[in-house]
Amino acid sequence: MKKLVSTFFSLAIFSLVALPASAATMISGDMLSMGQDEAVPGDLYASAGNLVAAGQVGGDLLIAGGNVVSSGDVEQDIMAVGGTVDINGMVGDDVRVAGGKVNIGAEVAGDLVAVGGMVQLLPGATIKGDVYVAGGAVVLYGAVEGNVYVRSGSAILGGSIAGNTDVVGEEEVKIQRGADLRGSVKLQGLKQPVVEDGAVLAQDYEFTLSETRPVKMAKPDGAALAAFAGGVAAFGLIKFLALLAAALVLGYAFKQFSRKHVIETYQRFAPNLGWGFVALIMVPIVAGFLVITLVGSVIGLALLAAYGLLITLAKVMTALFIGALVWRLFSKKMPNDINWKVILVGCLVYQVLCLIPVIGWVLSFIAFLSVFGNLFMASKEAVLKTK
Repeated sequence: MKKLVSTFFSLAIFSLVALPASAATMISGDMLSMGQDEAVPGDLYASAGNLVAAGQVGGDLLIAGGNVVSSGDVEQDIMAVGGTVDINGMVGDDVRVAGGKVNIGAEVAGDLVAVGGMVQLLPGATIKGDVYVAGGAVVLYGAVEGNVYVRSGSAILGGSIAGNTDVVGEEEVKIQRGADLRGSVKLQGLKQPVVEDGAVLAQDYEFTLSETRPVKMAKPDGAALAAFAGGVAAFGLIKFLALLAAALVLGYAFKQFSRKHVIETYQRFAPNLGWGFVALIMVPIVAGFLVITLVGSVIGLALLAAYGLLITLAKVMTALFIGALVWRLFSKKMPNDINWKVILVGCLVYQVLCLIPVIGWVLSFIAFLSVFGNLFMASKEAVLKTK
């Protein structure tokens, strides 16, 4: 039975990674730098703790890492995620980016979609399509030939916008001197926007004052509340027991496999995080494309099945990984064996994190992505060795 499971898993992983591995250049490491004289003819998928891509990319560029810089020309799309992300080269199509701090200083032929703690469209940047931005603080200079949609805590407009402008700022909206807004302008916030002298608006702006009204909630019936709480508790217990059972099977039936991937995830956490992000997004896209084609429909369905299998495995492995991290926190070293204590603690902490809004969800998702990325890359290497 164990041999049958291992064989099925190997076949599923082969179908998962064989197509993406052949369709793009994939690189990862703690620090990566692609020089100006280097070029990739097709797509490039890269992840690292610190990553600088200054060369030319003939297809799409997918990059992830702690600090990410793309300063070379990219003929098609850019998708990037990182703590700090800088996009400075020419982009032939759309840019989709998320990060703690996002700086766009590029000429983008398509749309820009950006999410971050702080998002800046730098002076000299040109976006030929539309701009969709959400962030804690948004600063837009440069030029936008399409429409602009902003949802943020604070927003500063200081560049030129040829299309319409729609901004919702919870704290402050400011139109600075030098701004040139040629379309309709709709602003919304908790206080009047600031429009400096020297700002040019083709027409008067429309402002809507945001209202925050407390929502009155009816007092719940005691019996109904108790029944609801009991149902939630029962569901949570069943979910925990299912995770614990799966983790115990994985930890004891595949001891070497479990410890190997827990240690590798820990040692290469940042690169694995990037590859997890790339694989999580790109594999279903590739599989979906294959499903709608006559020739590749069977491969696409197999790819989706393997993708689901790998996600399920990664969720269980995440509990083991979190348990090992807790063990290291107290013993100052990673465990020599994934025993029942590590598994139990990991499952408990994982479940608690999933119950904590925002912070807990983010931490558990980051751990999952790194585990998923490690499994994906290990599978890719295994497939390449068979060629």
